[in-house]
Amino acid sequence: MDSVPQKWHSLRGGRIYVDANAWIYAREVDAKWDDLRTFFDCAQMGAWKFVTSELSLAETMVWPIQSRDRRAQSEFQQVLQNAPHLTVVTISRAILLEAATLRATRVLELPDAIHAATAKLARCSHFLTGDEELARAVHLPRLHTEGML
Repeated sequence: MDSVPQKWHSLRGGRIYVDANAWIYAREVDAKWDDLRTFFDCAQMGAWKFVTSELSLAETMVWPIQSRDRRAQSEFQQVLQNAPHLTVVTISRAILLEAATLRATRVLELPDAIHAATAKLARCSHFLTGDEELARAVHLPRLHTEGML
């Protein structure tokens, strides 16, 4: 039996870039993120590969550090490690140069430009984000964090 919902079958085998906010939303208990959590579960089962930047760790850790939530800190550190379904890309010189190019030609803040550059250079097929401009910056189809397609 295929456990991947029909609406995502076309994504099978893809490399999907995951923006930092998607990691945060997937951890939330609110029912509006149920599809997103299911999408993450499908990745863990091998339906597709996730790619993210090391920058996602820094961005996801802000609130847990501010609130002294050690459990959340540990969860994000655990989740954002290389795993069979996830590649965490180091911020390299090539990524920084591509990010500078994106900032010069698009209206992107540096963290967003680093995410977009990483997605582009990692040859991702889709971009999972709540920010339409990020996916558009590197001409990737956007998967919406809310509503998941």
